[in-house]
Amino acid sequence: NKEKLHPSILQLDHEEDGIYYVNSYSLSIEEDEDFMPLMQAAYDKLPDCNVMFSSVDDFPYSIFDPTPIPADETFSYDIRQKMKEVYRQVQDLRLGGVSDWVLKQYLFPPKNLSRMVITENYDIILPDYHDMTIKMEPLVKAVYILFLRHEEGILFKCLSDYREELYDIYVDIRKKSNNNGAHLSEEKIRQSIEALTNPLSNSINEKCARIRQAFTLQFDESLAGSYFIDGNRGEPKKIPLDRKLVEWK
Repeated sequence: NKEKLHPSILQLDHEEDGIYYVNSYSLSIEEDEDFMPLMQAAYDKLPDCNVMFSSVDDFPYSIFDPTPIPADETFSYDIRQKMKEVYRQVQDLRLGGVSDWVLKQYLFPPKNLSRMVITENYDIILPDYHDMTIKMEPLVKAVYILFLRHEEGILFKCLSDYREELYDIYVDIRKKSNNNGAHLSEEKIRQSIEALTNPLSNSINEKCARIRQAFTLQFDESLAGSYFIDGNRGEPKKIPLDRKLVEWK
C-alpha cells in the first residue's frame, strides 16, 4: 500500500516468518511548527519509547531545507555524461577556430518556455518539458495558484484582501489531493491563512521561497524565472509567465 501511504512515522512491531510488521502513524505537516507537536503525539502512542524532545528553534535547519548536496551529485549519471560530451565538443570547436561568440549562440539559444497545465487535482505540469510535474505542499501550492490567477500581481501588504479566495483555494487543493487522510481542523486552516495574509508575518516570503525552489530544483533559473513569483520591492509581486501558456483543466 505504499502508493496510498501518507507521510508517516513507522514503528517496527514484530517479525514473523521473515515478515516485518509495522505500525503507521500518519502526519500532516504544513508548517515547520506543526512538526514537533505531531512527533510528540505520535510517540505518545508508542510503547516503551524513550525520546527527548526539543523545540524546532533548536535545530539548525528547517525540516523543509535539507543540507545542500554537492552540485555534481544533483545530476543523474546520464546528465553528467552528456555534460562531459558537450565540454569535449566545445573544446574541439574552439581548437577548430570557432569563436566564443558563435558558441554562445548555440549554447544559449532563445528561451523556449513550456506551457503550463493545471489539472483538475491542481497538479502543475509543464508538458513541453517532458511532462515535468512541479511538486509543492498544499499551502505553498495554494499561494502559487492565487498568484497565477492574478496576472496583474498582488502587493504583499494587500494580501488580506485575498484571504477568503486563498482559503477557498487551499481547502479545494486539500480536498482533491492524495493527502485526504491527513486531517486539519478548520481552526488550523484559518490560522495558516491568517499568518500568510498578515503583513507583519514572514510566512508569505517563506512560501514564495519554496515556490522558487520547486522550479529551480527542476531546471535552470534563466528559464525558471518565468514561472515563480517575483517582483521589485514595494511593487506587486507576480508570475511573469504569459497566461496564454497556461491551461486550466
